[in-house]
Amino acid sequence: MPDVDFGIINGNYIADAGMRIADGLAIEDTPREHRVIVSILASELDSQWAQDVKAAYESEAFEDFITSESKYDGFILPYAWEER
Repeated sequence: MPDVDFGIINGNYIADAGMRIADGLAIEDTPREHRVIVSILASELDSQWAQDVKAAYESEAFEDFITSESKYDGFILPYAWEER
């Protein structure tokens, strides 16, 4: 970072470097089709592991963890959290 005037950096790299997305000069309004999507094969949809992954991803505990960590300020949050 000290060697550049501007840079485009993915949010996970920002968080891992101890910086905050919310501190960027500009934050992309990521289109829906470019967001991370957790997908499961239809044949696996009812499996226990798939149900466990879905439950964890949509859980209030996961939301509380992400929203309590300042390094995640500015991250795109799961749509499931908006539906509560």
